[in-house]
Amino acid sequence: PLWIVFKLYSFYIKAWEIKKSKSADYIIAAYPKIEGHFQKYLKNKPNTIIYNFTTLVPKQNKGIEKKYDVIYIGAINKNRGIFEIVRTADILKKQGRNLKFLVLGPFHNKKLESQVKNLIAKLGLQNCIELHKPVAYLKVEEFLAQSRIALSVFLPVSVYFYAVQIKTFEYMANGLPIVCSNFGTVKTFVEESNSGIPVNPLKPVEIANAIAYLCDNPDKYSEMSDNGIEAVQNVFNWEQMETKLLNIYSKLLK
Repeated sequence: PLWIVFKLYSFYIKAWEIKKSKSADYIIAAYPKIEGHFQKYLKNKPNTIIYNFTTLVPKQNKGIEKKYDVIYIGAINKNRGIFEIVRTADILKKQGRNLKFLVLGPFHNKKLESQVKNLIAKLGLQNCIELHKPVAYLKVEEFLAQSRIALSVFLPVSVYFYAVQIKTFEYMANGLPIVCSNFGTVKTFVEESNSGIPVNPLKPVEIANAIAYLCDNPDKYSEMSDNGIEAVQNVFNWEQMETKLLNIYSKLLK
């Protein structure tokens, strides 16, 4: 069976990776799961984490007219919660809330795109959800500035427990409170900075309730917005990681 081939290949790559890493002077990991992997097999090898924090300069976008109430940016697939996002919009519409969702990014494939568009049409959400094709990276900030609340409701798949999503910090930098999954590193960063609300990503009603809460509580919304901007200014920015990385290089070169 094909899964046996994948499993054997995975073991091969793991062994190759450890073997090659033994000759390295320093191990730099992108997030804790990877760092722990190398610590387990290379106990005496110096290592650290360099997070892929944002290079965006934090911005106060409060004076800009908001075209979108909720925004999701990134690849569009089932595991990133696209169907839950559509059902969330449906719940809010049935509550009588006139909210506009923007989903900005590429679909995983044409079949999925067709399924999502059919569901939107079936639920009568054509005026509630805008599916926008990918844009150049430098254009993304324009859409963030026009939005109020960000979504990061990835499903409980292993990679999302450990990966650090750079979009998290781009949302924060633009003052968007984040409704995120209640697990993994994204939850950790959001809770640490008090810049959003973790929810069960498998329950659209929880996602909808969090969005409604932020819409109905402007003081709390403003607090979380300011907290996200401050967190990127002081902690979650590439300048912090760049300094750390250059210090490592400097020590190694000496």
